[in-house]
Amino acid sequence: MNNIYKTSNLFFPTIKNIPEDIKLSSHKLMLKAGIINQTASGIYTLLPLGVMAINKLQFIIRNILNEINCQEILMPILQPKNLWTQSKRWDKYGSQLFTLKDRHNRQFCLGPTHEEIITILSKYNILGYKQLPITLYQIQTKFRDEYRPKFGLIRLREFIMKDAYSFHMNKNCLNYTYNNIRKSYIKLLNKFNLDYRIVLANSGEIGGNLSEEFHILSKAGEDNIAISNKSTFASNIELAIPGKIKKNLHENFLSKKYFFIKYNKIFINYKKYIKNNNIKIIKTILVKGNNNKFPIVGIIIKKNHQINLLKLTKYKIIKNPLQIIKKFININNIKNEIPIIIDKTLTYFINLSHKINNKNTWILNIPQLINLNTIINDIRYINNLDTSPCGKGKITITKGIEIGHIFKLGNKYSTLMKSQIVNKKNIPQYLEMGCYGIGISRLLAVIIEQTHDKYGIIFPNIIAPFNVVIIPINLENENIKNSSINLYKELKNRNIDTIIENRKINIKKILSEIDLIGIPHRIIINEKNYFNNKYEYKSRYINKTFSLTKLEILNIICK
Repeated sequence: MNNIYKTSNLFFPTIKNIPEDIKLSSHKLMLKAGIINQTASGIYTLLPLGVMAINKLQFIIRNILNEINCQEILMPILQPKNLWTQSKRWDKYGSQLFTLKDRHNRQFCLGPTHEEIITILSKYNILGYKQLPITLYQIQTKFRDEYRPKFGLIRLREFIMKDAYSFHMNKNCLNYTYNNIRKSYIKLLNKFNLDYRIVLANSGEIGGNLSEEFHILSKAGEDNIAISNKSTFASNIELAIPGKIKKNLHENFLSKKYFFIKYNKIFINYKKYIKNNNIKIIKTILVKGNNNKFPIVGIIIKKNHQINLLKLTKYKIIKNPLQIIKKFININNIKNEIPIIIDKTLTYFINLSHKINNKNTWILNIPQLINLNTIINDIRYINNLDTSPCGKGKITITKGIEIGHIFKLGNKYSTLMKSQIVNKKNIPQYLEMGCYGIGISRLLAVIIEQTHDKYGIIFPNIIAPFNVVIIPINLENENIKNSSINLYKELKNRNIDTIIENRKINIKKILSEIDLIGIPHRIIINEKNYFNNKYEYKSRYINKTFSLTKLEILNIICK
């Protein structure tokens, strides 16, 4: 059995007992199956099965990108500080950067991303507009000093990533490439039948004009995303703008009404009055202004809604970060010269209730609010059952794991790092750029997260370390041995990654471990089946066993 891949030669140290603090299914299974081994917090060794799966993932990604004329390069992990100071990101990244000094006391970082390196590359090597557009990508190890690494390969300090960068003379060209790479990501994720959403996202430290994230839906996700139940709309909850609320045309304005809540009976009457008249309870908060002209700013929002700090940052009159002076103040005490920001949702309601203090409340209507010195805009987080911004369906807030992020960077980096090119009119202009990342090690983890059962991993055939395992019962029998070897060679000739099980251990343990490591197709060859010219076949996808001829099995595996 020389030149045959055998389980006795495969290093996959399976683990029976996993620490109780490990909760995520993919994390547990990758440790149990001997796919990864932890070195330190957020740092893992990929063992042979893990390397095989990652290599297949990388092969698929390369093929998809090469189809749309992307070209592979490899940039350095070690990046000099001076490039990051040019882009003004050295201080912004702060403690997330792994930094070090060389023997000459020069500062470097281990790259979490490569915008600086690629922009300098373009500055000195893209010499004319006729070279554009161009898209360059790499598959590289990245480093980020995560505060709390967790979930195995989901949140790491050291991880494998594909990042691509495109260069253009104008925004139309950038949009074309952006859409092509967006489609390529969809093509990639559809190969694994993953439940995912494309989410409108915040560009964060990378920056740019527009970005979208690709999220795998998972209860274990750390990101809250808003999705519509009747359309493809999906957004990071920080960016989602609630859709319009249909006004009740039959609702009448109520005159200002005052409640002195002293006894329980009156409190009950107040609650009934609120319910019967569709009155919404609001709250008023005072925050610090950003200048002497407006030292105080008022915020009015529905009581059960939460202020969205990201949306408030666009108001220069508010001090950033937000500093609350007082919550739930008497709205009668707000002077007209104080700017008031009213959440837009309140304009869809007519009658509102506002608390004055612990004992008193009063009723007012929306025109009485607007008469103040007001700004009306969306300043809240979207909620479950809100109308979707697209106008179709209601919103559900769910959890997602981000595995990809694409950006329209515009000319942010080319401007900061002075990467210019002369256009057709012989006028220098800054390059338009796009950036497109996907976490490869994280993608492997989320595939396992969505494709497993109580027995173990169920690898998609296209990234399974081995597609077929042949289990001969009694290799001492020459007929069984020769039949196994012949089947192995036939499968290898058809480019099917196959392994023969030859360990001298209990058959129950063998079957359990084969299920655990997720090999899609299992073939058992024993004396009874051999004399009937049949093999025992099991697909990991349906967990049923069949007695089939070799030709029938080959037709299933090779289709």
